[in-house]
Amino acid sequence: MLKRPEPEAIKNLCDFLKHLSTLATGSILLLIGFIERVFTTLRFRPLVIISLVAFIVTLMRTARIYRDIVAHQLKDEVEFSKQKDESVYGIDPIFSDWLRIKEQLSKAWSTFVIGLWSLIIFAAINLILK
Repeated sequence: MLKRPEPEAIKNLCDFLKHLSTLATGSILLLIGFIERVFTTLRFRPLVIISLVAFIVTLMRTARIYRDIVAHQLKDEVEFSKQKDESVYGIDPIFSDWLRIKEQLSKAWSTFVIGLWSLIIFAAINLILK
């Protein structure tokens, strides 16, 4: 049977989320700086839109994951015991929530990588064709 996540694992996950959201925010600022100062004539504008949307979605997903983690931290042991009695197929509902958090984390990382690659390709094309 699965066991409850260790506090250290939860702390590491929260640190990862902070770093990911900081990188996404910094990437948005970098993108805005590119548009304002470096590239006055933009080529491949869809890459800018893809990158900006991906970074914003990353921020929204990291906030949602962090909210879910905080909600689980606020649950007390009585509620955990009550849920344990209501488990289905041997999987405790609290663990299915952690599996959902893991899935959301994967999606947040994926959107960040998409945004990063769009930003890199956009910058490279505009630097080469400048």
